[in-house]
Amino acid sequence: GNYQANAGITVPYSGADIEMHREARITINNTDAVGFLSITGDRVTLRGGMILKTSYTADQILVKFANCRDAIVRDTTFDVLFNSLADASTDGVVTAVAAPTGSTSTPMIMLDFDTVLRKRVDGCNFLPDYATTCLRSTDGSALNITYCHFANDVEAGLGGISLDTGPVVVYAENPAPRLCWRAIQIDGDEWGTIAGCRFFGLGDSNYASTPYYTSAPYELDFVVRIKRGTSVPTGSFATSQSEGGHFVFINNRVEWCAAPKAIKIWGAGSTHIFGNMFGLNNSANAANEAMLVITGADGTSTGTETGNIVINGNDFHNSAFTGTDAGAIDLERVDEAMITGNKFTVVASTRAITLKAGTCKRPHISG
Repeated sequence: GNYQANAGITVPYSGADIEMHREARITINNTDAVGFLSITGDRVTLRGGMILKTSYTADQILVKFANCRDAIVRDTTFDVLFNSLADASTDGVVTAVAAPTGSTSTPMIMLDFDTVLRKRVDGCNFLPDYATTCLRSTDGSALNITYCHFANDVEAGLGGISLDTGPVVVYAENPAPRLCWRAIQIDGDEWGTIAGCRFFGLGDSNYASTPYYTSAPYELDFVVRIKRGTSVPTGSFATSQSEGGHFVFINNRVEWCAAPKAIKIWGAGSTHIFGNMFGLNNSANAANEAMLVITGADGTSTGTETGNIVINGNDFHNSAFTGTDAGAIDLERVDEAMITGNKFTVVASTRAITLKAGTCKRPHISG
């Protein structure tokens, strides 16, 4: 059935199991700070259903867990759609639509965790729009995101895309992407895993002379950012930020996402990146831009350095725009990076790996 959320709901109860039929649709028709569920109870599970927002509300969060533990979100679809989607005409050429509404300075958040100890997000679909962050986690620990889909809502392949010149041609079975600001934003959380997820067709790139949206490009700030905490949080479920990081990013696919710096690791040491597929990102078209950017905790060559990074067994292809100084991997203020057994194909830019002079210590690159 179809239901309306005319006001946000607070769930302070521990052990609650909130289950919706897979075909149930909740449309948020309010401008509250938290549009649907604000959950503070321990051991709460949200399962099933579709949570839909069809208008932009600055800084609104659709579902929020705060100061609790053992949160689970499973098999739920989050759909934010308040702009017209670009689409393909019968001859396969993209039909541009008006510039999108919304502001990236006050983005909406689909799913938010604030100082939560142990949380799991499994089998969920995130269908974003402009000025939208799909998932954010701040402080806390043990975030596990598995088998989730951050993309458009169609069975889309890659046929018909012109990567280097415009106009971009897209056939009816391969429609234009969903705009997005950030897919996964992790600030100060640690000891987590992102596994088996698909990030596809997000943002509107600058590589087309005729873009999908007028006044384009509308690129992502990033697809995933894992940022070391700047202070030790307070509260009953606070965790020490003495080291930060300790994340595993494994068996994910990041393709056709318009992000000059797609995956950012900021000071989050002991992060391991294994067996992923990164491809089709011509939004990286300048020095210090790449599929994978690892740097200090403040996003520059200052701040806490990122130590003990392992990048192994990944497939990088079409990682940057032709002839530019962008690449697949960019390292700055990194200590002990091990880059082994990766595959770099269709390298059209001037480099695959960049280590900024004077800021990287003890790198190991092989095979």
